[in-house]
Amino acid sequence: MALHAKAKAEAGYRFYALYDKISRDDILAHAYAKCRSNRGAPGVDGQDFADIEAYGVERWLAELALALREETYRRDCQDFRVRPGG
Repeated sequence: MALHAKAKAEAGYRFYALYDKISRDDILAHAYAKCRSNRGAPGVDGQDFADIEAYGVERWLAELALALREETYRRDCQDFRVRPGG
């Protein structure tokens, strides 16, 4: 059963071990392609598709997968404070 189907079927179910699923190469490549096709905006780290493509998509995805598998992934956020009026 796909994750989304399981979540819809059992609203109270908790997915405790998703790292093994989200760190798969095919899942990350698919997610990247979907975000790219939707012209997704940069994240809190300010990194955009041009940055990733200059670095190398395959290299970036491989490093992300490794960090997810090792559970060491942390977003790179320079400044994530809410500013008054901003």
